[in-house]
Amino acid sequence: MDSDSRERLLRNYYHARKTWEAWCFVNNIGLDPRRPEVRSTVEQNEFLSYARFILLKDLHIELYKILRDRKTSADNIFFHLRKLDNEESVKLLNLLKKYNGTISSITKTRDKLYAHLDPDYENSFESIPIVYFEYLFNIIEDSIIALGFRDELMKLLKTIPSRDELNLHI
Repeated sequence: MDSDSRERLLRNYYHARKTWEAWCFVNNIGLDPRRPEVRSTVEQNEFLSYARFILLKDLHIELYKILRDRKTSADNIFFHLRKLDNEESVKLLNLLKKYNGTISSITKTRDKLYAHLDPDYENSFESIPIVYFEYLFNIIEDSIIALGFRDELMKLLKTIPSRDELNLHI
């Protein structure tokens, strides 16, 4: 993999993961300790509520870059795993295939709701269980490690604030 492709994949993953942590924070998802006042404040504040919408939009856009399976794009994880073509990459491709419905929902939501605003956009958003996002993040991280970028990934992950470290003074 050339350095430009590696950098783009890592940058896209970094943005997706950072957005995920922020989105979970404003929704009080997985916070330790739980902070229901954060979600309540966000829901009652027009600006913060809009910021939460933008986080969800960005999450779909960043994951779309990584998970949209196109044979010609060096941005997606499928492209790189197929080029690797070993036992580990086959295992990871099969895991991704297991979540094809979730991946399809993410890409469809990005296409119809966030990128193009189709006339029927209100019917385009498909609710995806939170745990599926977390499974996909794990598979993407395992894929980045299989591609030989463990050190770069760990360095990036250390720079992303955990949702538990964030604070909103209410």
